[in-house]
Amino acid sequence: MMEKAPNTRNVGLRDLTPTRPNPWLRRNLVLAVTVCCMPVACMAQVNENTPGYFAFSIPGLDATPSFTDMSFLNSEPAGALGRVVIHDGHFVDGHGRRLRLLGTNLTFGAAFPAKDQAPLIAGHMRKLGLNAVRFHHMDKAPAPRGIWLPDFSGFDPEQLDRLDWLIYQFKLHGIYTNLNLHVSWSYREKIYEAPQAFRYGKGIDNFYPPYIVLQQEYARALLTHRNPYTSLTYAEDPAVIVVELNNENSLTDKRLEDLRALPEPYLGELTGQWQQWLRKRYTNTEALRMAWEKMYPSSEEASPDSGLPSGWSLDAGNIALPRDSAGLAQRADFQQFLSDTECRYVRDMIRYLKEDLGVKAAVICTQGSYGGLQGFFREGTLSDFIDLHEYWEHPRFPGTPWDADNWYIPNTSMVAAQDGGTLARLAWGRTPDKPFTVSEYDHPAPNDHAAEMFPMLASFAAFQDWDGIYQYNYQSEQGRYENQCISGYFDLYSHPGKLVFLPIAALMYRMRAVDAGIDPILAAIPTGDLALQVVLHGALPSFSNEQLTMALDRPVGHRLTSGTGPFRMPDAESVTGIHVSTTGQIRWDSTVKERASYTVNAPAVRAAVGYIMGRELQLGDMRIHVTKAESGWATVAAGALDGKPLAESSKILVVAVGRVENSNMGWNADRTSVGRHLGTAPTVAEGISAVLRIPGGMKVAALDEAGNPKAEVASTFHDGALEFQIGPEHETLWYAVTPEDD
Repeated sequence: MMEKAPNTRNVGLRDLTPTRPNPWLRRNLVLAVTVCCMPVACMAQVNENTPGYFAFSIPGLDATPSFTDMSFLNSEPAGALGRVVIHDGHFVDGHGRRLRLLGTNLTFGAAFPAKDQAPLIAGHMRKLGLNAVRFHHMDKAPAPRGIWLPDFSGFDPEQLDRLDWLIYQFKLHGIYTNLNLHVSWSYREKIYEAPQAFRYGKGIDNFYPPYIVLQQEYARALLTHRNPYTSLTYAEDPAVIVVELNNENSLTDKRLEDLRALPEPYLGELTGQWQQWLRKRYTNTEALRMAWEKMYPSSEEASPDSGLPSGWSLDAGNIALPRDSAGLAQRADFQQFLSDTECRYVRDMIRYLKEDLGVKAAVICTQGSYGGLQGFFREGTLSDFIDLHEYWEHPRFPGTPWDADNWYIPNTSMVAAQDGGTLARLAWGRTPDKPFTVSEYDHPAPNDHAAEMFPMLASFAAFQDWDGIYQYNYQSEQGRYENQCISGYFDLYSHPGKLVFLPIAALMYRMRAVDAGIDPILAAIPTGDLALQVVLHGALPSFSNEQLTMALDRPVGHRLTSGTGPFRMPDAESVTGIHVSTTGQIRWDSTVKERASYTVNAPAVRAAVGYIMGRELQLGDMRIHVTKAESGWATVAAGALDGKPLAESSKILVVAVGRVENSNMGWNADRTSVGRHLGTAPTVAEGISAVLRIPGGMKVAALDEAGNPKAEVASTFHDGALEFQIGPEHETLWYAVTPEDD
């Protein structure tokens, strides 16, 4: 075990990225934040000397073989089986076999680690079961936090070399690369006093020609660069599986008041394009007047001020951007103009990447929910697949965005969410004729229930048959991989409560130990008058809990259809109370918060998440009886890492996690925030006490932090099953069950 020296670095929030709230995803903010650990003088909670707790940290650069090693899942190198393409709505390799991506994100300086660390980072991720990395925010700043030279005139040669070497190492370890183009670069000219909604030029760069040219220049510089270690450009390398144009970016989701508040030259450019669009749509001013004075009989919301204001003329070119009080027809036209404009931008950029630069990877514009229903239309008609982002209880900032002193989380378990939480909302974003990925997902620290993330996400994604899930964020700095302290809201590399479930997640999702459902039910998004429907009913549909939770019982999604009218839910009977997947393998009971649970019962994997203390849970031929857990909450799983049924397996991993946090965190009275007081190293874990009965196996061992057996655990074998007790005395979060002779 590494020396437990306290980390005395000051807390600081670095260049964080607030994003506009998105009601479809019901979260406030989404991008990177990293908070270092510091000594605490207030409201100390637990540390390694607290009864029932122990220090536990996963070594961040460990790539050595161990019991928990999932490296065998990755073909070497990535792309060795042929270029990944899309067939029948899914990713398939060169042999035509389905490929699911279990990934994470690297942001800011973490995209450029020291070259001696890169092979270890890749090896460690491969060992955990990951096979994809999304490179994000590397366009934000000059070196060392980004790819640029100090004056942003080009790429820093050393940074580019480090990136090349890291991507090469990922390729050697069977890990695919997802490259993001524009994320947080503010381009080369100041955006003056543009509203917050346009930070980093978002939305503006969908219509402002100089910004579009800069995006193309960046894309050319990065994607046609030849990696000296692979001898391939990123445009042609089969290990580069995805290129994303513009993170969380849309024009159709911008408010009229924000668009009207744009400074020059942006307002003038947008207004000019609006006037050109109207001239193309209408033959003359009279035709425009008649259209805008026409009332829609089906609407009771049409404004009486729906005509063309006096003095406006197509010929004069003096038609300004509409106001909120504008008539229905005028607002519908403007909404259609915004959609047409952003779709033209996407179409031109994708053509530029694929035809001019020769990009072979799948290309998307941005996340489907950005732009609401029109965003799903944009991605569904132009991008190669659909991607979404989602977070359970993302930190919320009631004052200044990303204020390290003033934030909170509700600090609840998603198991108790009666609407299906983040998972149900995500599920409706899928369309059956294209792959579906979630490239950012997390249950951020310091939530007491963060360990539920991987077992719930991986099993649900497997049931819904998604094509890629990426945790956000693995790391955001160049070093610190041996840190023994949870270092931020999102950083995965230092959160043992999440990391120990990655092999189980790989089993559930990549090895398909949890079955995919069949016969999905689909909502309909009519596209014939989509702009009008957005003006009438809003950009995003409203779901009842009963509608959302259809996703807990059956595969769901949406389909773009012809015709007109509002968003339509499918004709399907909703289930209330306890939800059981059509495969019978997942059961979600949130009817009573204090007893809420989520269980997985599949031949090769069993899991129980939630308020399960004091209950004997029989999952097939396995029994879980948690006898002690703080607040009654725990996450326990057993998985056959060889993919066989538990009773036939020779390699069963058992994981049991409750509360995990840094030593001496300074919680407030209602346990919703620690402010800047994120505590010290080492990270400590609550020891869950439980009696487990597992079919097969003859021997149990507690595993050390690298996943190697360190001590035998007493057990008894009778009636074809092994029974044993786990608890804090073993000072571990995971255990190995093997035959006697192993």
